Amino acid sequence: MKRAARTDKNHTQIVLALRRMGFSVLSLAAVGKGCPDLLISRHGLTLLLEVKNGKAPPSQRRLTPDQNTFHSKFPVFVIKSIEDVEMLQNRLQQRVYPIYSVCEQELRLLRGDISRKT
Repeated sequence: MKRAARTDKNHTQIVLALRRMGFSVLSLAAVGKGCPDLLISRHGLTLLLEVKNGKAPPSQRRLTPDQNTFHSKFPVFVIKSIEDVEMLQNRLQQRVYPIYSVCEQELRLLRGDISRKT
């Protein structure tokens, strides 16, 4: 019997915010094996999002080994809050590309490649 997929506490809030902003949202959380949590699309642009709880300790926000493998093959945006969703929307509206570079340092933090300066 397959167990229910776990999602971060802010998963539902993020999905609702994305839908309010006009995105089509498909939850991929049940796929597992490193697959990102969400597939979103608007105006012909499709993106993969990994939802992490920004209020959780950094050790709980780290990517799993399977997620690291997936993220190394596909561009995935890590979203920790509604503010991150708003930033992503603003970048899309301003047509600031590549959008991925905005999240690259945060992704490296989540992978443990670099440390956060406090």
